Amino acid sequence: MTTRSTSFISRRGFARGLAVCGAVALFGFGAPRPAVAGESGDPAVFVREFSTQAIGVLADHSLSGAHREQAFRDLLTAGFDVKAISRFVLGRYWRKATEAERAEFMELFEDLLVATYSRKFSDYSGQTLKVEAIREENEKMAAVASRILRHGGEPIRIDWRLLRRGGSWRIVDVVVEGMSMVLSQRSEFAAVIKGDGGRIEGLLVKLRAKTARLRSGSVQKADITQ
Repeated sequence: MTTRSTSFISRRGFARGLAVCGAVALFGFGAPRPAVAGESGDPAVFVREFSTQAIGVLADHSLSGAHREQAFRDLLTAGFDVKAISRFVLGRYWRKATEAERAEFMELFEDLLVATYSRKFSDYSGQTLKVEAIREENEKMAAVASRILRHGGEPIRIDWRLLRRGGSWRIVDVVVEGMSMVLSQRSEFAAVIKGDGGRIEGLLVKLRAKTARLRSGSVQKADITQ
């Protein structure tokens, strides 16, 4: 097994956050739960089979928008550790939030990703993913370095951060060309909460409004400040 040190932490601005989240959606949603990959114990197999199944669904242009959105949601809950990601992106505000606020945030955060990207995937087809390196940090954490091979375009580096949960691997971060999805969201959400006097409710209000606008088709971006 090839190993290589791979950096998963970047402190660049949020300007590239949309591209990061787009890659998350491309390879993190839109396929049935990859049970074999998740239960294989091999993080490289999990990433490879997970992405292959996702690409297969994304290339199926016969899917309606509703079916695509439901597929995104199904894989989101199966392949990503939504609670772990939610806790990280809220940072210290997670501890301050009530149980009701935490539950609503996780629901809205999921809705935001699904609503943002469910309509964007008809453009993706013919993509392949090559796993280049695996680093198992301990029994519960692993990192997988890969590249998306595109027809007529430069390869895109995609790094995956995995957590073993209940015997299966779950994705907790995706890094595109050095830009971390969870760090981007953490920075943006913290700014929103801070701007509202440290109230979690301020973020929830923006997320409610954003997901409503996304569903109506009036906006296409993931940045909740727009």
